[in-house]
Amino acid sequence: MKKLLPALIVLIAVLGGGAGAMMTMTKKPKAHGEEAKVDVHHAEAPKQAGYFKFKRPFIVPVVSEEKITSLVMIDLSIEMDAGAAKDYLAREPKVRDGLMRALLGLSNEGYFTGDISNIETYDAVRDRLTEEAKLTLGDTVVSVLILDYARQER
Repeated sequence: MKKLLPALIVLIAVLGGGAGAMMTMTKKPKAHGEEAKVDVHHAEAPKQAGYFKFKRPFIVPVVSEEKITSLVMIDLSIEMDAGAAKDYLAREPKVRDGLMRALLGLSNEGYFTGDISNIETYDAVRDRLTEEAKLTLGDTVVSVLILDYARQER
């Protein structure tokens, strides 16, 4: 029974989270005359957007006083024009290298030492990664999407 209890708790938590997500994602019908809200902070994606998801997450060391104090795991996807997404596979190593270089720079600048859930930090990381992806892939890149973002302390 002791071995079954943790698995049961995890199952209940996952099902509860899924149910909660479904409730929040369900769109309510708009009242007559109500206009849709426009998000002015994010550029609208092109109608024919393509997405490339990296096969592996990026693991970034966080160094303090010449010692690794934690690791940050970031799972990324690139939003781009649909036609460009097909040709991306051949350039993945170069893009991964550029994004890893940008992530190491962000780590050295202290972006991963504080509160990584801070929206300003999140936006700064995403913007820097989008700039780097555009350097390698050109203007076909719309943005870099952060799918998972976590830090593990040592």
